[in-house]
Amino acid sequence: LLGKRFVPEKMLALQNAKGQGIDLICKIEPPPPEWVTFEIKTTMKDKFGPNATPTSGKPSEIQNNFLYNIKLHSKTAMESFRYGNNDYNLSKEQFKLLKQIENQSNKKNIVGYKLTVAIDDSFNVGGNNKYPSFYYLEELGK
Repeated sequence: LLGKRFVPEKMLALQNAKGQGIDLICKIEPPPPEWVTFEIKTTMKDKFGPNATPTSGKPSEIQNNFLYNIKLHSKTAMESFRYGNNDYNLSKEQFKLLKQIENQSNKKNIVGYKLTVAIDDSFNVGGNNKYPSFYYLEELGK
């Protein structure tokens, strides 16, 4: 992701009312890949020591298979939108963006990452002696 920039108007959190879905899908430039998806996990500062590398929960099987996860939630969200339920609370612009993402979802055009963020008791990004701020990316699907 070095040298890439996220396109703010092309970002989507795809979560249904139960909180299931995809934490974040973003368009990146310059491509390829065209899109990146993030599964975001947090770990509290009191769960790791002053010189440790913080860890978080593992992604579920479906989260790890990010292409399938996008297709599953995209289809469900778009059907829900079309039939008036809108369980994913999409706006018309988000619906159009989701169609674009779905049409471009393939192994060459999208990558997936698990992002671990260490947070403190005030829900700010935390750190320790080893890492002043902790964000850790791991590629999904490996």
